[in-house]
Amino acid sequence: MGKAGFPDRKFKTDMKREIDIGLLPLLVDLTRYRSLTRVARKHGKTTSAISKSLAKLKLMLDDELFINTSSGLQPTTYVQSMIQPLEKSLREVNESICKNTFDPLVYNQRIVIAANAMIIELYGVKIYKALIEAMPEIRFALLTWDEDTLLAMEKSEVNVGIHVSIPDVGKNIYSRSLIEDRIVLGMRKHHPAKSFQAAMQYPMVISRSKGWNDFRYHIVDEFSRSGYKINQDVVLDQLSTLFQLLLSTDCISLVPKTSLNDHFRFYELPLPSPFLIPVSFYCKTAYRNDPINLLIYELVKQVIV
Repeated sequence: MGKAGFPDRKFKTDMKREIDIGLLPLLVDLTRYRSLTRVARKHGKTTSAISKSLAKLKLMLDDELFINTSSGLQPTTYVQSMIQPLEKSLREVNESICKNTFDPLVYNQRIVIAANAMIIELYGVKIYKALIEAMPEIRFALLTWDEDTLLAMEKSEVNVGIHVSIPDVGKNIYSRSLIEDRIVLGMRKHHPAKSFQAAMQYPMVISRSKGWNDFRYHIVDEFSRSGYKINQDVVLDQLSTLFQLLLSTDCISLVPKTSLNDHFRFYELPLPSPFLIPVSFYCKTAYRNDPINLLIYELVKQVIV
């Protein structure tokens, strides 16, 4: 690999020829749309003008770049190998130069959000709708938070994250509070239990959330310290399955209060203080004041609060 993550490439040794950086966004658009006509329309130019620019790119990069097929322009192996780091670099340059002229209605870059599985199940659709309404031209990815997410955020492969608060994320990652939800004992609306103590006699379903209680169930520890015993009868890592189980059986579960709709009821936990789950917004520290990240924060906060 060459510098900045680009594949090594031997260019013709013509000292008079220089790489015209202004043509590189055209390469990205041609890869995305696979059509000279569509790219010409986007740039407000003629197809002939785009074709001439493509010819310059081919000469400049010493590669055919695209092959005409019945389904459109097919990028060569060289283009496929370098398009992602190129697009990432162009996006960073664009954000650095144009951060004060951000217009969400015409912003058309890819936004990658990584979120806790519970957040995705509860709010994923609403987050998608909010972002698309505010930024109709974006390309959007909502991924499950995993052990590589923070590193991917540092590398600008993930724009922002939504997760329960993590004590130490390092100086390269910025976090900002979104909401504090509290845990309650949830069950179906017509559950036969008439009190918290009575409800605790029914099978308990424990929700496992990646990155939060992969190995330890914090609420179970808190209950133990307060003298209560919780039988971990069933463990699930899919919130939708957990709620289906609660609706169709007499099982109970410790769940965030905001996750319960009118089909459920709950008892407050008899603990010395409420068991709170703080949810935070994460992004690369260097980009914490970028208009796009500030907008995403506000949109997500409106959805989950």
